[in-house]
Amino acid sequence: MVMSSSSKDVRENPAKLPFARPVRWILLTGNRLVVAAGLLLFILCVVTVLNWWINGIRVGTPLLYLFGGFIGGNLTLITVVLTINQLVLSRQLRSPGELRTQIQQIKEYRAEIEERTDAGIAPAMPAAFLAFLLQSTRQQAQALEEMTANPDSQRLQTDIEDLTAPITEQIDQILDRIDDPELGIFEVLLPLLMTNYAEAIYDARQIRQTYQEALSNETATTINGLIEDLEQIDVARQYFKTVYIQQELAILSRFILYVGIPAELTTVAMLLLFLQPANAAVALQLPSFLIVAAIAVGFAPLSLLVTFVLRIATVAYRTAAITPFTTPGQES
Repeated sequence: MVMSSSSKDVRENPAKLPFARPVRWILLTGNRLVVAAGLLLFILCVVTVLNWWINGIRVGTPLLYLFGGFIGGNLTLITVVLTINQLVLSRQLRSPGELRTQIQQIKEYRAEIEERTDAGIAPAMPAAFLAFLLQSTRQQAQALEEMTANPDSQRLQTDIEDLTAPITEQIDQILDRIDDPELGIFEVLLPLLMTNYAEAIYDARQIRQTYQEALSNETATTINGLIEDLEQIDVARQYFKTVYIQQELAILSRFILYVGIPAELTTVAMLLLFLQPANAAVALQLPSFLIVAAIAVGFAPLSLLVTFVLRIATVAYRTAAITPFTTPGQES
């Protein structure tokens, strides 16, 4: 099947898709508070247009139902978010034996990488650790390419170059983006969302099997080392994802409380104002823009939840498959 040049360009460079950059900003790269504010502003505009279209919102039973729904809905939303967050964070509460097991597994992982790279002690910060691992993988890919620079089989050399060139190019791009060792966990995870090396591992295994008689022991060992390094990158990616989601849920819970309590107080105040017969005249004289603003405030917790969940869901979708498997969504 021959792919058209335009569709091939889009596949190789997703930024060429229409609206790719705005969608990526909304789903991933944008500050969550800014995205939530933008969504809330959109809701405010929609309610304002509706208010203009119906010639002003009038105080009455519909508004009582609306603000009453906000009170119950936001209370439920806050409770559910905090419950889910507590369930996730409860995984961090472990016995000393479980903690020792986890620490030992992490130490073994670091020791394996340090032994393979033979470049000293692996850094503790996520960005520096990832750079340490990527540089080792890049060295393996370059060493493999140099070993087949003058092979007897031109086809083998071409297959090796097709394998190593995309790997080194992508690693260089990632290294440029994580040059600051103080980067947060999400900034380190973000470039790894496009680094599922399942196809590269498959190609490397195909080369090893197809040319097993023509490969020297050193070349075969280097191919095995490259495969192991690519697998280690995926282990790091999955671990960073776990840490990121735990941090993101904790931040979401905190902001939901910050926004949810004022939103509840605002809707309760509006509801009490409309329910008091003594305040009926005052309520009827309220400017419609204040009612519109109060409605928008009622949507604030939901806007915040939507923006955080969008990014968490996108990260989970982009990292669903674990090497050596992949999905069409991760390869697009």
